[in-house]
Amino acid sequence: MSQQDLMTDPPIHHLGYYVASLSNAVAKGVTEKLAPFDLDPLEYAVLRRCYEGYEDTVTGISRDLPVDTARVSRSVTGLTKKGLMRRRRLRTDRRTVRLSLTAEGEAIMPDVIQSVRDQFNVLVEGVTDTEYRAFISLSLKVMANFDAREQ
Repeated sequence: MSQQDLMTDPPIHHLGYYVASLSNAVAKGVTEKLAPFDLDPLEYAVLRRCYEGYEDTVTGISRDLPVDTARVSRSVTGLTKKGLMRRRRLRTDRRTVRLSLTAEGEAIMPDVIQSVRDQFNVLVEGVTDTEYRAFISLSLKVMANFDAREQ
């Protein structure tokens, strides 16, 4: 699709429209599934990352998600208050604070993950494996094009 096509096509045919619509559908569905656990999507992402074995810093998590450090820090503070996550200052370098799940955080994660997985399964119902792989491939190409543009 050329730049001219994007300028003359109706807005509904623009890449941004589809990306935003897809993002909204995923976010709304996941938000609904997380509500019974008193979690939001960013809190889920932080917990999930730590649950998968990555004891990390706020900076490391924010870089990997990618979300700005201040938002991740606020989420970690909330998760700490909920008793799902803890901060641990390293003895070898007191400036470094590692994040990990508490026993309660570890205990709820299988149910939380399954709930989100169920939502994703609803969203891809009727999508073939070939279509899904094509979508992933297209998404990676678009993101690579963006990254190349930035350099």
